[in-house]
Amino acid sequence: MKRSDFIQGVTAVLGLAILPKSVTIKQFQRIYILQSFIRGFRFYEGINLLHQMREGDLLELVREPQNEYDKCAIALHFDKKKIGYLPREDNELLSKLMDADVVPLQAEITHLNATAETWENVHVAVYVLKELYGPLPDSANYLTVLKTPKYHSLKINNDKVVTIYNNDPEFDSLMDADEFYAEMVANSRDDSIYDILHADFGSAQNLEQALTEGRMIVNRRRLPQDLNTDKLVQTIDDNILMLDAFFGEQGFVVANTDQIAKLSGRIEKVVTLADKFGRRFYEIRFC
Repeated sequence: MKRSDFIQGVTAVLGLAILPKSVTIKQFQRIYILQSFIRGFRFYEGINLLHQMREGDLLELVREPQNEYDKCAIALHFDKKKIGYLPREDNELLSKLMDADVVPLQAEITHLNATAETWENVHVAVYVLKELYGPLPDSANYLTVLKTPKYHSLKINNDKVVTIYNNDPEFDSLMDADEFYAEMVANSRDDSIYDILHADFGSAQNLEQALTEGRMIVNRRRLPQDLNTDKLVQTIDDNILMLDAFFGEQGFVVANTDQIAKLSGRIEKVVTLADKFGRRFYEIRFC
């Protein structure tokens, strides 16, 4: 058998292709720029399309420079339908890259969880493809790793504050992070509210944790006299949720987040505190 006939037979059996010598094979590495849950998932087509989504599905990134709420807005589309946005606090640099068409950005679904709250149903990653000429520096290897998301809405904890917030049937309905953010902005007096939401809380995950785990608090001793204290604190069966066991002093109580959002124009700042177990809480201070 001729050598050429043998090679053709092997390629036919194995489904291989013989490439011309002039063809160059290039290798690319995904460099993850952002990994996050989708914002506003419940307000668009995401809920109706969730059953069609699969991990690894690609999403279309769509710039919305005329968006009246955020000039850096980047929407996510699945099957040509909007399902939400990239987090506002992380989109400024990405929007500039898209506007300048510097490098193609791609997005895909990395994790799906239909049992979580809507704001944690879909986790995505935005990445660029880097051509490899050799191994990446060790300092950049973390950019190639997909993170496992932390689901605050599925967290099981024996913390009595968490138990009250998540399980008590008499607890008031709780806004999710998107609703709280929008309400805070709507009731704000100026753009300083963005510093409070982004800088004082530190990250979107911190804000979500503060809401879902009852970590947003006020000190009744520091509240201005003209504010209605009863509305600002959370109660169950007319009992105020005191936090003496956590801070060792009287005055700290779990905040009613609905009322906090309505009074965003009076918020001076948010201060991060640690209880005696080292857990993080967020004290809302009013002017």
